[in-house]
Amino acid sequence: MERRFVITYLLLVALLTAVAGLVLKHFAPAGVPAALYLMPLFFCLTLGLMFLLKRVCQKKNRDRSFFFMEYRMIKMFLAVIFIFMLFLTDRENVLPSAVTFTVFYIVIMMYETIHFIKGEKKS
Repeated sequence: MERRFVITYLLLVALLTAVAGLVLKHFAPAGVPAALYLMPLFFCLTLGLMFLLKRVCQKKNRDRSFFFMEYRMIKMFLAVIFIFMLFLTDRENVLPSAVTFTVFYIVIMMYETIHFIKGEKKS
């Protein structure tokens, strides 16, 4: 995986966390939900998952689009589990947490898609 991609990915996660913390601090009635601090961990784990799946696909000589589809499906499944766990553990703050997680997910998904499309154009 490209070093530049990883650094930009981690900076994007840090920026989203900081912005979400400031926005929730001022606009959420209950304050910043504790789940906000688990969201960067989730996305760092999915970055590791991306690294592992990419290695497996390279060893099996699979197409990059297969890797990307496989990664997206696993990440979506993990995201549903994460939101379900939010619902079970913190019902009072589930709406701000779920909305924040969805914004994180969409922004990072767009970044990953742009990176993948640029990689496909090069090859």
